[in-house]
Amino acid sequence: MSSSRSPSLAQPRPFKTSSLLDLTVVALRSGPPPFDKPAHHPPGILIEASPFFESMFSLPQIPDDRKRKERDDAKYVGDTPVISVSEDNETLEPLPRFCYPGHDPELDKGELLYAVLEAARKYDMEEIAEKVSTQFVKYAEKYPFRLFALASSRCWTEEVKMAAKASLLYPVQTKYLEELDKVTSFFASQIERAISGVCLLL
Repeated sequence: MSSSRSPSLAQPRPFKTSSLLDLTVVALRSGPPPFDKPAHHPPGILIEASPFFESMFSLPQIPDDRKRKERDDAKYVGDTPVISVSEDNETLEPLPRFCYPGHDPELDKGELLYAVLEAARKYDMEEIAEKVSTQFVKYAEKYPFRLFALASSRCWTEEVKMAAKASLLYPVQTKYLEELDKVTSFFASQIERAISGVCLLL
């Protein structure tokens, strides 16, 4: 007698068991002290964007009857749990906004681009990292030397290549840039080789 097996249902994702999902919002607060005013976001938004936050929210929560006695004021604003992160407020403000549908925030400074991209990678926000990388390419077309310096200071090979390629459209940089002090000798030699290689083809 043949028996048919029902297709197995996908196992629920771990965060669905978290009591944090019963909350309307959680708050993200930049550090270190003095703290800025925390920004409030639905936990589901952070979970969908980041496996890091998904894992965090899957951890067992303090029972309700113990929260009032044991909670730390630094971890709550009223009854809203606060997640403290190391990023400054300038970085923390646009980062979660990429999680929402609609128009993405425009990052108009090189340092901010790299800070947000670094944070997106830190928290495993792959889609956000791709969006920020797209803005990087556009910004690199205007300020290739500055972004090359920032990328090389973090040893980001792909971004270094993008900025180096964009720099070939500009005269050799003679103006002092503070960011160039952070360029390692390895990446400095790499851009010299890239420029020399293109010049040989001209």
